[in-house]
Amino acid sequence: SDQLRILGTLTLANNATVRIGGPTNGTTYLYQGSNAAWGIAGTGTILFGGSAVSAGRNLGSGGAPLTLGPNVTVHAVENGNIAMGNGVNRGAILIDTPATTLTITGNNWINDTSGRLEASAGTLALNSLLRNDGSTVVSGGVMNFNTNDATYVWTNPGTLRLDAGTLNLGGRITTATFNTVTRPQDADRGTFNVEAVIDNANSTLLFDAAKGAVNLTTGQGTIENGSVTIAGGSLRSVNGFLRDVTLNSDFLLDGSDQLRILGTLTLANNATV
Repeated sequence: SDQLRILGTLTLANNATVRIGGPTNGTTYLYQGSNAAWGIAGTGTILFGGSAVSAGRNLGSGGAPLTLGPNVTVHAVENGNIAMGNGVNRGAILIDTPATTLTITGNNWINDTSGRLEASAGTLALNSLLRNDGSTVVSGGVMNFNTNDATYVWTNPGTLRLDAGTLNLGGRITTATFNTVTRPQDADRGTFNVEAVIDNANSTLLFDAAKGAVNLTTGQGTIENGSVTIAGGSLRSVNGFLRDVTLNSDFLLDGSDQLRILGTLTLANNATV
């Protein structure tokens, strides 16, 4: 149950590594200890590791704003937690180990322009991420993006890319934000699950070949207002909602699919459900 408090800024030099977790069971903290702002700078790595089978590995705690510098890498090879507060990530946060979960909590934190978030294996959970200005990539693992709160409004001026693996997209977003998600048109495009509420007011939401197959899931994935066109891609409702939507294209419900209509579903262009 080791704890190390950082007052102000910890600067890593010479590619130094601070490992959170070792062979002994317990709860380990590298943190500030109050609600004051703190940071990790320099060039080096924070590693969530260790062989303990019952361990809590924590970077930060509570609401203390954490700033990670541009040459700082946070690497998870074992389960871990990062508490960002309303801080900023300018470095790299990576998870690449199967059956491992890294959970980031906070209060309107930001992934800055130099920030990189990537899940190539395991699960990366991003909670209360207000704005992604940098690079966020799913390249083989699972990413839960703001799935903790279907009312949480966030934006994506940066890159959000699904290369492979699974992207579970949550929160409340506009059609413009939804359209910033990119997927390479290759053999493995991954799985794209929408748990978010998409505000499609005065817009047409197009599911084309570039967007690929998209699933409305978990009983909260919702498209509200505007119109929906399916052309070259696909939209499946595993357990989703349409609220006051005009449907311009045919829609297939298969197997155990469920689609709930809130308000009025308007069929256009002789669409068939």
